[in-house]
Amino acid sequence: MEKEAEAIGQFITDERRRRGLTRLTLAGLVGKCESQVYKTEVRTGRTTLKNILLLLNELGYTLTVAPIHKNVENQPQENAQHQ
Repeated sequence: MEKEAEAIGQFITDERRRRGLTRLTLAGLVGKCESQVYKTEVRTGRTTLKNILLLLNELGYTLTVAPIHKNVENQPQENAQHQ
């Protein structure tokens, strides 16, 4: 899962740079401090989902949740039986 977190951080960095924004500028646009943008880009595991979504939204993106397994719809029932 760490690779996925790093990929999200790198995506935000790439999009910010592509738009010619500094971390400070992006932080100002979303009402956060520069260190929050840094944590999201470089140390994604040290930030909140709210900050990730806020930055993605400002850059014109959203986060989508997709199943990993083909039978995801059956998993909650199976897990409920084991609790």
